[in-house]
Amino acid sequence: MGIWYKKTNLYKKKPPEEDTPSDWGLGNFVRQDVSQIDLTPLISGLIGTDFPMNSLGIIPLNILDTSDKIKAKLIYGNLKELFEIYKIKNEDAHRSIVFQPFQPLGDYDEKTKSILDDINKENYLEAINKTQTLINITLEGINYILHYDRFYLKSVIISGYILWMLYIFIFIEMKNENKL
Repeated sequence: MGIWYKKTNLYKKKPPEEDTPSDWGLGNFVRQDVSQIDLTPLISGLIGTDFPMNSLGIIPLNILDTSDKIKAKLIYGNLKELFEIYKIKNEDAHRSIVFQPFQPLGDYDEKTKSILDDINKENYLEAINKTQTLINITLEGINYILHYDRFYLKSVIISGYILWMLYIFIFIEMKNENKL
């Protein structure tokens, strides 16, 4: 999905992969693609509501024409929502018999405090960069937890199928021996 906006000094050249036909008359515009997963945080940010629950999207700041202060607050709100997802999934994963927590998010509170300090000191670009880095780490943590039990579950399912096939094979052999 593409979002169109007027060219500014930041976008002097069209990207080479842009495939906009010239007969559309959009020569003064540059296309900026947005992933479908990022639409809900974008719309929530535009209308000023809370970010949707269970949305793994990241608000695309590069298409917003607003101050760095607002961008910093929007991306920080996005981070808080993503961390809530991580926290809930992490609590569920702790019920597992053997669980290794995701180490890079161990100092999450310190990092968010640093981000809030940057926002309060009006160092918005630094806050945005730190927040985007922490969002990427949080998404890695969510992915880690979602795939944590995958090997264990696959091995249990495969061993179940193998044991079932072995049981069927033994059952058929016993039936054949009784017919002789």
